[in-house]
Amino acid sequence: MYRIPKFLKPKVTSDLIRIGSSNDGGYVIPKNAAVDTDILISFGLFDDWKFEEDFKKFKNCKIICYDHSVTTKFWIIRFIKNCYSILLMNNIADNIKKFFTYFEYLIFFNKKDVLHLKKFIAPKNEFTFGINNKNKTDLNEILSKNLYENIFLKIDIEGSEYRILDQIILHQNKIKGAVIEFHSCDLLFDRIEKFISNFDLDLIHIHVNNYSNINQSSNPDVIELTFCQKKYSKKSKVENLNYPIKDLDSPNNKNEEDPQVSFY
Repeated sequence: MYRIPKFLKPKVTSDLIRIGSSNDGGYVIPKNAAVDTDILISFGLFDDWKFEEDFKKFKNCKIICYDHSVTTKFWIIRFIKNCYSILLMNNIADNIKKFFTYFEYLIFFNKKDVLHLKKFIAPKNEFTFGINNKNKTDLNEILSKNLYENIFLKIDIEGSEYRILDQIILHQNKIKGAVIEFHSCDLLFDRIEKFISNFDLDLIHIHVNNYSNINQSSNPDVIELTFCQKKYSKKSKVENLNYPIKDLDSPNNKNEEDPQVSFY
């Protein structure tokens, strides 16, 4: 059983739906907030855009994805590895499926109003080792021209989320909903608690990524938090919801079950 601090227990809920992959890459989000979204801004892509693809099907809005690592070099290396694995007869079906991922990428990001920008997400006024300043952006820069309102945020940037929390607070009036994957959270619960206390959006859902490391206190180090504007949240009909929620949550690692969550 996972042990999670009580401040992370949602006090309200919303009309929740699951968008994206059945396992890793899928998230639970507020349906009504998604309906009112004009643009999905997604930080973190890698080789899985099922969330963005399903979001587009659900609400035909503009989608902008930011990930500096998904380049031509990325796809060439991936192609070579897939071919090598197929020759070695390793996970043939899985590697053949991955072989076509690049073409699926081209098809999706060739759609109208769907963009992939090869930018690293980090504060522009900070030095980021190995990243040229022209190759990175942040929420302040993205929203500086006031082009976007009614935003839904998806953030999975492997620890860099902490560096832009202040910017999320600054622009919170434009955000309808958000799902944020927090990393190393067992060491940074205080940072997350401060963020939530300053964030006007309600925490409506929590899911533990079962790829997590677990410390001696049974605290996981990767959690997914979902937020929405207060007008979309409501008091839960069930006074004490158990997490994960059956028929809504799904384990990131499909080969392992999701342990129950205990709040302390």
